Amino acid sequence: MTGIECRIYDPKEDFIFKMLFGTEKNKSILISLLNAILKGSQILWTSL
Repeated sequence: MTGIECRIYDPKEDFIFKMLFGTEKNKSILISLLNAILKGSQILWTSL
């Protein structure tokens, strides 16, 4: 064992979701998520 601990976080948890998608730095990831969810609809997100 190298002493490095690896954890898997669940993005469905509110705190983790906010960390992933709730920052200006990760805005493009949020836009990609919204477009993937809304694929096939007439809504296409390009900015927030």
